[in-house]
Amino acid sequence: MSAGLFLPSLLIGAAWGRIASIVIHYYSPGTIGSDPGKYALLGAAAQLGGIVRTTISLTVVFIEATGNVQFLLPLMITLFTAKWTGDFFTDGIYEMQIKLSGVPLLVSEPPPLTSDITTEDFMNDAVCAIPHILMVGKLVDILNNTKHNGFPVVASKVCFCRTRNIEHKCYGLLKGFILRSQLNVILEHNLYLTPLHDENYCTKLELLRKSTYTCHNTQPFQRLKVDEDKRSIVIDLRPYMNSAPYIVRLETSLPRTFRLFRTLGLRHIVVINNTNEVVGIITRKDLAKFRLWRKAVTMGLKEVNVY
Repeated sequence: MSAGLFLPSLLIGAAWGRIASIVIHYYSPGTIGSDPGKYALLGAAAQLGGIVRTTISLTVVFIEATGNVQFLLPLMITLFTAKWTGDFFTDGIYEMQIKLSGVPLLVSEPPPLTSDITTEDFMNDAVCAIPHILMVGKLVDILNNTKHNGFPVVASKVCFCRTRNIEHKCYGLLKGFILRSQLNVILEHNLYLTPLHDENYCTKLELLRKSTYTCHNTQPFQRLKVDEDKRSIVIDLRPYMNSAPYIVRLETSLPRTFRLFRTLGLRHIVVINNTNEVVGIITRKDLAKFRLWRKAVTMGLKEVNVY
């Protein structure tokens, strides 16, 4: 017995479509044909189309399943009507599941009337930046005490700067960006102990490159452990980091930042000031939270729960 979405929806829709055709035929025998299976097909299409809110693809699926092109126009009318009716009342089931799961999915276009909003208004100024040269023990402590997926690599200590007459905490001169998955590979395979001219260095560096493409995994957070004699070893992150990460300025507008995330598929982007110092970071959740907060304000709500 299938417990998914497609087959139960098809069975339910076919059932009430056949029942509707039988009832209509009983009270008005001359209005419809004697084959209720055609209306069961339309009922299945209406049920599934109203749930998943798809039109063209489902039309092709039903035409391929029946092998009869004569159903093309009735199926298109049924599916478009089901979609418009469902959109009038609520979102589709997939959109509901995305909201319940807290996935920061961005819509295709940025929110309207937001060109006057800059990254300074919605960025996260609590950045966990790491210097490009530090001890292994300090790096392990940073990874164990935070759950960020990426870290800006800076060249100087924490300082304060003033931009637009507002004090911003800046975390040093931006040198690059490194992912948590890359740091895990560096510590797990002891890359910091391998000289650059070693013959095994290229093999280990290939593991680091592969970890870049697995940063979107859903593995649970694990605490790292290193030996006490290795905690005092100094590690240089410059050979491993991305020295040209995507960045935006404090004056960048929200629509431009939104399109950067959408077109490039980014998870995070670093915010810098006029002197190339890190002052904040923006993630997909920051944009999604801002969109929900903006919608709540326009509706007159004082509080809104955002993921």
